[in-house]
Formats: sequence, structure tokens, C-alpha cells
Amino acid sequence: LSQQGSRKCVVGLLLFLALSSPPYAPLPLVSIQASSFSGLGTLVAPPTAAAAATAAEESAPTAAPDLSATPPARRSASPRVVLPPPPYLRPGEVAAERAAFEGRVDRAVRALEEGRRAQGEGRWADALALYTEVQESYPDLALSVYGKVGRALMEYEVGDVRTAITRLRVLSVEFKGYPEVHAALAAALYVEGGAAAAERQFTVATLLDQRYSDLAWLAAERHWPPTLLLHMKRFLLLQ
Repeated sequence: LSQQGSRKCVVGLLLFLALSSPPYAPLPLVSIQASSFSGLGTLVAPPTAAAAATAAEESAPTAAPDLSATPPARRSASPRVVLPPPPYLRPGEVAAERAAFEGRVDRAVRALEEGRRAQGEGRWADALALYTEVQESYPDLALSVYGKVGRALMEYEVGDVRTAITRLRVLSVEFKGYPEVHAALAAALYVEGGAAAAERQFTVATLLDQRYSDLAWLAAERHWPPTLLLHMKRFLLLQ
């Protein structure tokens, strides 16, 4: 249809609607918008009262906030409690404890060195007393293990064989991997008839340090007592 024909159709439709409506029914208002793509008009209904009210509210200016209003009161924070420092952080006590600990370490080292000197000079009883002091008086120090080992070796030399072997067994478990303990226990067990157990202990000792199979080194460097050296010689020669 041509543009003129389309307009005639629209006008005819409007006349038909007007004539078919009752005489008391008002004719709804419509507007015709021309389409850029076709000659047909688009019927657009006028806005309703509710839509007009909503549009009026949206277009109304927003009221500025009342800055004179008093803000709500903030919740009062609880007072901060400052605790005194723990006793162990007080400088005076820390210094005193450090001095006391260093004094204990010095005394333990001194006793251990004197015990080794006595052992090297062949004073077995004196060495036993000093090693016992290191073990019993300073058990919390790491160097007390040297006191335990030295005590066991000296007990073996002075004749307390059973106690020495028991102590060496405990040390071989408590300090597994200490070659001197395993070597001394091997020599002691061999003469007691435990050849298989002695062989196992000696294997562990020599895997860690081959020098424990050298009698001259044991006498000159480790200052083993003569009885233990004799029993190690018997083990090495399978006597």
C-alpha cells in the first residue's frame, strides 16, 4: 500500500471505533507517531494517573540533609587495662638467672675437664667421682652425657662390672649412635659370653668411627682404662 492509502486505512479504523462505541463512552485519546521505517502510525496510549504521580515524585528535587541534627552518641569504649610485665621479663631477674645458669655451666665444664684429666693420669676413682658429679648435679645440661659415659667406663675399671654393663646398655638405647658407648659395650659383653650381641654393638661403633678398632688410639686418645682395653683386645683377636 502507498503512504496515502495507509493513512486512509487508519482514518477509517478510527471512524469505525467512534461509531461502534456507545454515545456516553468517551473516545480514548490517541496520538500518532510517524515511523521512519514505514508509513504506518503507532498508537501510543496517554500516561495513567499512577504513572504521572511516580514521574512527578522522581522529578521533584531531593531535600538536603539536616546538618544541624545531633548525631547519635557513640558507644563508649571500655577502659584499657595495662597489665604489669610477667616476672620472668623483669630485667633484674633475667640478668640474675642468666648469671646463675652461666655459673652452673662453668662448674660443669670444670668438673668434666678435671674428670678427663684424672682419667688420663690413671686416677680412676677420682675420675669416677667427678663424672658422677657431672651426671647427678647437672642433668639438665647437654654435656651431662659425657659424664654418664665416663662414669660407666670408670665403674667398669673399679670392679663394678654389672652396674657398668647395665649403664652402657641404657646409654646405647638412649644415645644410639654414640660410637664409644657401642664399642665399650661390645668389649664388656664379649667377655661375659655374649659374642653375638658384642658383634652387633661393635659393628655399629665401627660404622660410625673406624678408629674404635685401633687399640693404640683408644689408649692414647680416649684414655680407656686397662681392663676395658684388655677385653677389647680379646674381642678383636677372638680370644
